[in-house]
Amino acid sequence: NTVVSSCVNSGIVLNDDDNNSTGNSTAPMTGGIVGRARGSSSTARVTLKNNSSIAKDGVYLQTRRGWIGGIVGHTQYVDITDCDCMTETIGGYGYYYGGIAGQLDNSTITSCDAVTNMSATNNKGMGGVEGRSLSTSAITGCTYRGSMNNIASDGTTVKGVAGGLVGLLDTGQLTVSTSSFKGDI
Repeated sequence: NTVVSSCVNSGIVLNDDDNNSTGNSTAPMTGGIVGRARGSSSTARVTLKNNSSIAKDGVYLQTRRGWIGGIVGHTQYVDITDCDCMTETIGGYGYYYGGIAGQLDNSTITSCDAVTNMSATNNKGMGGVEGRSLSTSAITGCTYRGSMNNIASDGTTVKGVAGGLVGLLDTGQLTVSTSSFKGDI
């Protein structure tokens, strides 16, 4: 099993790659610590623990397209524990935005906090802890504090999905317990 532990990002993460221009169908995955974390099965998992994206003046995460999370952009068979995202803004034109993870797939988030503002244009799912959930995943003991602004490209109409803790429950089962949203949508 792979473990990523005790890492700190205190800088700007900017993914300005628009793969549509090159004909590549793979969207970018952007995270404050890891862009994509992927285990191979339920017994061969990746663990992210005690990691943080720390706020300083102007620190932000931004993408033009794809998945974005304060700690990790996209997960599969990953356990995220005791990680915090305290950045000024998570934003851009991406698909799925999460204060901790952009997308969970057979993954867990436990005892994590996100303190950030999220702003997206034409997103598909924005959540204070995770943007999109697939398969069997769980969120336990997590908190989101901040505001969410989800706007359409014309600047007026709300488009997409936004939720205090989870943006979009796509397929499978998601268990959320002892978690809280303390912000504005």
